Amino acid sequence: MFIFGEEKEDTHVLDAQSSGARILDFAEQVQNGDFVDDDRVTSPSPLLEKESIVKHLAKCPESYIVRSDPRRFLKQMSLYNKVSALVDCAYNCC
Repeated sequence: MFIFGEEKEDTHVLDAQSSGARILDFAEQVQNGDFVDDDRVTSPSPLLEKESIVKHLAKCPESYIVRSDPRRFLKQMSLYNKVSALVDCAYNCC
């Protein structure tokens, strides 16, 4: 299993919205079109709505959430969703 950084045994878990506040704020800026001319940032999409991100954050370890750059986190989330849709289709469509 991949661990993002050192994980302490007694780490208390914050809720996804608290842990991912920076990511949620950045996603809101992306949705508002603040980075439309920046190729490094994912484009606005329904995937970047708050509910969708909070659902994804709940799947992630807190250490990954708080240490991730928001731009990278959103790109990785987008890739995760594309791959999981393909895998789900391959599994359910056959």
